[in-house]
Amino acid sequence: MRSLFLVALATIMVACNSSQKSFVADGNPLIKDKFTADPAPMVHNGRLYLYVGHDEYYEGQDGASGGREFNITEWLCYSTKDMKTWVDNGSALKPTDFKWAVGEAWASQVVEKNGKFYYFTTVQAGEPFTGKAVGVAVSDSPTGPFKAIEKPLVTNNMTTRWTRISWDDIDPTVMVDDDGTAYIFWGNTQLYYARLKPNMVELDSEVMTIDIPGIH
Repeated sequence: MRSLFLVALATIMVACNSSQKSFVADGNPLIKDKFTADPAPMVHNGRLYLYVGHDEYYEGQDGASGGREFNITEWLCYSTKDMKTWVDNGSALKPTDFKWAVGEAWASQVVEKNGKFYYFTTVQAGEPFTGKAVGVAVSDSPTGPFKAIEKPLVTNNMTTRWTRISWDDIDPTVMVDDDGTAYIFWGNTQLYYARLKPNMVELDSEVMTIDIPGIH
């Protein structure tokens, strides 16, 4: 019985591994079978992971006709050891994973800390929040699946003292300092930053600003 179980397990693992697509890079664009945007790299254990938004066309998307110009339906993960042969690891996260989000998804960044992986990204918040918001999802693997935190990390009402727009809380990135302290940076027309708690899913300081002329 044990032998049959091991054979079955091995068969399942082979089937799962065979489902991953690999390709050899032959120039730009790197990814040719899908429209992708906002690439964010992360290196872990000698392997580079590339996270991108999957921008899919839909009927009536033309912005001049009132449609959305961007339609990010998921974030994809690709990985490589040599920058030549790449593995398509599939979908890592979707905007719909954030229960408080209602639509548009934008740029992201993934970081590792203490063996866990944190996916910081931009989504359109729904009521009671407004405007663009920063969300975070967590995984034990760089390829996911990522579990979205139940509430936004940053919302538009936290930054209205500096700007009056609803799309300034976008494009998050995170830096982990040498002492293990993590800081999140984000913004549009104004650059913001804050310290993160050790759990990486809550702010541990007030929102602060960095003045950079001409930022947009």
